[in-house]
Amino acid sequence: MNRIEKVSVTDMAASAIRNSILNGEYKVGDKLATEAKLCQQLNVSRTVVREALRILATEGYVRMVPGRGAFVAQITEIDNYWAIFSPTSFKDLMDVRAPMEELAARLAAQRCGAELTERLEKNFAAFIAANNACDGQTLMCLDEQFHMIIFEATGNELLINIGKLLTKAFNEYRYASFNDDGTYSNAIEPHRRLINAFRNQSETEAVEAMHYHMIRAIEDISTRIRTDE
Repeated sequence: MNRIEKVSVTDMAASAIRNSILNGEYKVGDKLATEAKLCQQLNVSRTVVREALRILATEGYVRMVPGRGAFVAQITEIDNYWAIFSPTSFKDLMDVRAPMEELAARLAAQRCGAELTERLEKNFAAFIAANNACDGQTLMCLDEQFHMIIFEATGNELLINIGKLLTKAFNEYRYASFNDDGTYSNAIEPHRRLINAFRNQSETEAVEAMHYHMIRAIEDISTRIRTDE
């Protein structure tokens, strides 16, 4: 369990920095905050920050300059495509995401054991704490992590890679949702339902719970999109 916890913290740190880039806090060519500052902002160790930056460098989001620090790299064409999604494109995204998430839930329920449930419960406890603190950034990272835990539990490498792509595509909308006080707590009940389904190792419950979650997400974010128009 200690190893899983370490990876989770690193993934969350990488996600937080990645989202800062995608959301325009940093522009192409900008130097990121120092390691010490990032440690303070993210409340993690320097080792975690360095691992997170290595992940982002591998993904192409940052470039490391020896002696100078980390700089935002040129955003790729696919990143730019996801970044300019319109409300219609959000519908297209969810037309694909929803069935893939439901498939992942079904396969995870087939193949999961106690470890998956424990990982999700640990994530959920942190999610509740972040919700109580109105910490939208942490909620966003934990939500992303929750769904990737399920994709990874399928053991299907193709589906895992699809999950990663969908997660990247959805980040803009996840940011909109979890920075709205009226919607960011709406994932609590769907996540609880999913955990119960996996605890029961019920494929039917897992698919139904994920379907419910996707419907709620579509309703919440569609409302947010209309509000911002």
